[in-house]
Amino acid sequence: MRLALIFLLFSFQALASDPCENTGERFTFGEEPLASKLYEAAKNTELGAWEDGEFWQERFYYLGSVVAGSQELYVTYIDTSWGASSCRGTWRLIFFTKGFKQYAQYYAIAKPRVIGNSLDFSKGEREKTTIDISKGLPDFMNDGNDYFPIRKKQP
Repeated sequence: MRLALIFLLFSFQALASDPCENTGERFTFGEEPLASKLYEAAKNTELGAWEDGEFWQERFYYLGSVVAGSQELYVTYIDTSWGASSCRGTWRLIFFTKGFKQYAQYYAIAKPRVIGNSLDFSKGEREKTTIDISKGLPDFMNDGNDYFPIRKKQP
């Protein structure tokens, strides 16, 4: 009996320690149907959303719209959990044009709030950071923890 209880305990511990199986669960947050349309665009973007079966959970957020320079952009954020043995995460801040084409992307950055034409990173470990993007997207964006370079910027 004692051996059976020990075996049962280890079985439950093994199940509890491996939550990130590649089940491919997707969640969308934000104004609908716009959020879902943007998520579909992210699925067709290089380094955007992940392929089915290659992640545990993916949370897509439509955060709002901004004007950066002369370009009207949708601001989105993707938080993907993956890696059955390690439960790692990937984060991307992606800007889309009104035509649902990727305009720019910042990789591994925290999720901001959109306030007017500013991105507010209020949860930085080092500082609270607000970035005014009305004149355009910066080459490096500080989320209150570190600086992240712009990637995949389109003309």
